[in-house]
Amino acid sequence: SSAAAKILHSGYFLCRHERIACLHRRKAGVMEIILIKQVLVMFLLMAVGFALHKQGLFSPTCAKDLGAILVKLVIPVVIIQSFLSVPAYEMLQEIAQGAVLSAIAMLVALVVSSILFGRRLCVEKFASFTCNAGFVGIPLVSAVFGSHLVLHIGILIALNNLAQWTYGVFALTNDLQSIRPKKVLLGPGVLSIAIGFLLVFLRVPIPDFFQTTLGQLSNLSAPLSMLLLGNYLAQTKPASFIGKRSLWYAVLCRLIVIPLATLWIFALLPVGDATLKMAILLAASTPVGANIVVFTSEFCGEYETSTQSVCLSTLLSVVTLPVFFAFAWKVIG
Repeated sequence: SSAAAKILHSGYFLCRHERIACLHRRKAGVMEIILIKQVLVMFLLMAVGFALHKQGLFSPTCAKDLGAILVKLVIPVVIIQSFLSVPAYEMLQEIAQGAVLSAIAMLVALVVSSILFGRRLCVEKFASFTCNAGFVGIPLVSAVFGSHLVLHIGILIALNNLAQWTYGVFALTNDLQSIRPKKVLLGPGVLSIAIGFLLVFLRVPIPDFFQTTLGQLSNLSAPLSMLLLGNYLAQTKPASFIGKRSLWYAVLCRLIVIPLATLWIFALLPVGDATLKMAILLAASTPVGANIVVFTSEFCGEYETSTQSVCLSTLLSVVTLPVFFAFAWKVIG
């Protein structure tokens, strides 16, 4: 009877383990479907932006103003709102874990880009390490995992901005005097994280109507971002991509090499749960950040290659993001 009890006991736990594994696979499958649907929605929104430009309804001034609204208002509001969705006592450990993972993801991108490009091809080097966590990462993470994880993407955005204004500017100019610390410390990403912390830990009461306003502003993130990217796509000729090996090299590094290297390190780390790792991985695997055009225009007078890198990586990410997500979930999940 003792042996029979042991068999029944082990059989129960085996069945329970199989049930949990089945639920886990089902959850992963649902997330993959959500991601694919969200990528398709974003692609259609880009197509609308593309059409608006072709119809002459998306002027350079309009694009510049919309970009400023996104960077200086909408994305900071999304980050601030994400802080309000998690109780303060549950937040500290998760934020610390997310900050560590975000810092590692950014460090991996910088190391890989430095190894592959060295001091040559400065624009391609910049393109390979900078991700579009704001325009693409936030809408995707919010749709797949929920808005409560967006605050970790805010940390990644702040670190990405720090890397752009230091490592990126030095890569473009080879001059340490060009680095501007004030731009980093007073950037929208850093300020929005600071405001979010203050609101939560000082227990500032937020009226319902104010939270509703924040929510409606946050909802502008995905459509405005994708319309802008569609506008960029409309200004680039696909034929110009074909013969540029260095461009393809940088884009493949951004979409495949760096995400795989980051995944390998995340899989070895005991920091954070699978969902947190996947959210940061997804944002860190997004295409080239759109603001690369601003940096290259200002610091080295080049915008063609940077614009092409944004457009080509955004188009290819429609395929690479769902495929990488499915593979990464099998490794980490």
